Amino acid sequence: MLRSEFDKSRSLSPENQSDQVEIEGLKANAVRTLSNYMLYEGGIRDSSRGGKLGAAMDKFHEKNVQGMQNRDSDPIGGTDGGKGSTRSS
Repeated sequence: MLRSEFDKSRSLSPENQSDQVEIEGLKANAVRTLSNYMLYEGGIRDSSRGGKLGAAMDKFHEKNVQGMQNRDSDPIGGTDGGKGSTRSS
């Protein structure tokens, strides 16, 4: 996966004006990815020490897993019990 991210920029040139926008976008993606990774790693370490970040990450994970399990057990695939209700704005 990491290699494919580098391959995205292989054909780009900083001298080409049209490539500069895409290069900046790829840089922003790299910064965002590194930030998320650092937050995740910090949460894992914090969790082992009983910290608030780790506890919040564990709670979020459990909530999402439970939601996925509930969704998978619904035979229709929706959350309205097969009633076909629509959400109004």
